[in-house]
Amino acid sequence: MNESLTPTQIDLIRRYKSSDSAVASRHEIQILKSNGTKVGFLSPINTSIVEDKSIMAALSRWRSRYKLFFQSQFDPTPEDTRSWLKNIVLKDDTRLLFLIQTSAGQPIGNFGICHLSASRAELDNLLRGEKGGDPELIYHTEISMIHWIYQNLGVEQVYLLIFDDNYLTIMMHRSIGFKEVCYHSLYRSTKDGKISFTTTQEDNAPLVKRRLLEMEIQKVDFYKMHSWVQELREMKY
Repeated sequence: MNESLTPTQIDLIRRYKSSDSAVASRHEIQILKSNGTKVGFLSPINTSIVEDKSIMAALSRWRSRYKLFFQSQFDPTPEDTRSWLKNIVLKDDTRLLFLIQTSAGQPIGNFGICHLSASRAELDNLLRGEKGGDPELIYHTEISMIHWIYQNLGVEQVYLLIFDDNYLTIMMHRSIGFKEVCYHSLYRSTKDGKISFTTTQEDNAPLVKRRLLEMEIQKVDFYKMHSWVQELREMKY
């Protein structure tokens, strides 16, 4: 498997992270239902948004509130979040993070891509932090994101990693078409108040009952299940 990025992927990821206001709106991913109704949109977090204090505060608040669903558990400050985005996410061509917004423009969560390669992409940081918008907004957000990935990044597989006790979210992934691939054992460690769950043992960290479930959906299977996304003109980016 070729794990390197293609020039097309690198160019697109870098353009989506640009703060050029003249093209920013063209980088929004429309979130649509199967009947064509727009229920929201995904806005890429770029070099301009990281300077927005209200957005940094919201991202930090959401991350802290739902930290138990992350492998790395801590309470970030807005400056922690800004530093992570500016120095890690925005500099990494294999990562892209979006704000989830309602059709009225209210930010209610975040969703991203990581570990992008020439052949596949991992879904990452799916989180609804606020109430608002369509009740099925997150479900349709995931479908729209996967469609965008397959249409623009040239990969044949999308996968994700999730704690095996996150039952409701696992059910949602299954309803979209994800299949279980395998389970990864986890080791729990604590350092400077930060709890980490890793798949490799470090410093004699204990093995825990909780496991990491890997799920995937192939491009051909996604479009067999959601053929409607290709039939909507608004879904063409």
